[in-house]
Amino acid sequence: MSTLHRQPAGQPTGGEFASKGRAESAVSLTAGTAPQENAAGPSVRVFAHHLSAVERRVDEANRKLARAGIEERFAFETESIVEHRDGIDVELLEVRLNAPRISYGGWQITGVHEFTPSGDVISHTFGREDAPAVEDAHCDQCGTNRRREKVYTLSHHGEGGRQVGSSCLTPFLGVRPEGLWAIGDDLDLDDFDAGNGSNLNARVFDTSDLVVAALVASADGEEYVSASQGSWTVQPTAARATRQFAALLGSGDTPARRKLANRIIRWVKKQPDDGADSYMANLKASLGGDWVKTKHAGIAVSAVSAFRHAERRERATKQKAKEKAAEQRAFLAPKDAKLAQVPARVRSMHSFETMYGDMTIVQLVTDDGYVLKWKTQNPQDLAEGQAVTIDRATVKAHEIYRDTFETVILRPKFTVG
Repeated sequence: MSTLHRQPAGQPTGGEFASKGRAESAVSLTAGTAPQENAAGPSVRVFAHHLSAVERRVDEANRKLARAGIEERFAFETESIVEHRDGIDVELLEVRLNAPRISYGGWQITGVHEFTPSGDVISHTFGREDAPAVEDAHCDQCGTNRRREKVYTLSHHGEGGRQVGSSCLTPFLGVRPEGLWAIGDDLDLDDFDAGNGSNLNARVFDTSDLVVAALVASADGEEYVSASQGSWTVQPTAARATRQFAALLGSGDTPARRKLANRIIRWVKKQPDDGADSYMANLKASLGGDWVKTKHAGIAVSAVSAFRHAERRERATKQKAKEKAAEQRAFLAPKDAKLAQVPARVRSMHSFETMYGDMTIVQLVTDDGYVLKWKTQNPQDLAEGQAVTIDRATVKAHEIYRDTFETVILRPKFTVG
């Protein structure tokens, strides 16, 4: 997929980049800043994280064009490429730069041609398919054919093509064109050439593979360790999934786990948008393509934890609905009644501060659906979901809270299990 990066076309109206008038030249560049298919724009492969450096280099060149009063700007296209290098997948960008074109008085400069010491020609041509070919170093302006460093080719709709030496270009046009340095300039983009090596900052992970590695590293999401929970002895799941990526895939990539990974990815993509820059929006973005960049791996890996939390919430919601449907719409016993040997389960525990100290409200459900409530400063090490037997207790009151009939008890004694 190709992405076009460009500076806005047109003439700035003020500020640092406003065009400066040059009455002595009246030179302009042809309209349009997008690279053309027949333009001889240089191409280079760079590591994806070097894109900002390429952009700065192009911006610098465009400021130079602006200072020269030139309206057209350098622009570039990028195509993302993933290559396997040194045992890891890295993301590269194929960067193709356009070649600004200068014209004056109907003449369009269609190419710059440089001569090597052996007399061979290196050409940068653009703009017109009928641009004249360069075979020697002659100049149509002065009529000589001598050793030159470069010549320019020009085309005119009425006059045809001409070949002009660099020193004769001003006499030929009658003005000294500004911005000639831009013709065929590659802005030294080779400085960012990725060569044949690898770079860990450019590493990318296959999306499905990364989620599988995260599942292996976290016992299928049940033992996920966040970055804030990690320590010297307990490695965060994201760090383990990326640093031991190949080993985790090799040891734990089963068909069942692969199926679960793809299920998690589909689940993430189906989640509702909850605003830009939110956790879920960023999670969806990180897992939205075929590859995950290293800098986005942390949030992508957290999908296994988010999925498990959602599963637990869904189970809890279903269990609560089931229990609500099975609740008795009545009280277990009259006020002041004594209870004994009542099997129950701890449904919930909520603690809060009061002027008298910490207080906990314990809600229990008997095996036959009656709801009990106990308010205490000593919850006796009870835990939610725990099965208990109420050995003895006294009924203090009857309350109805949010359509739930609660039998309030005093001084209970429990046997756990």
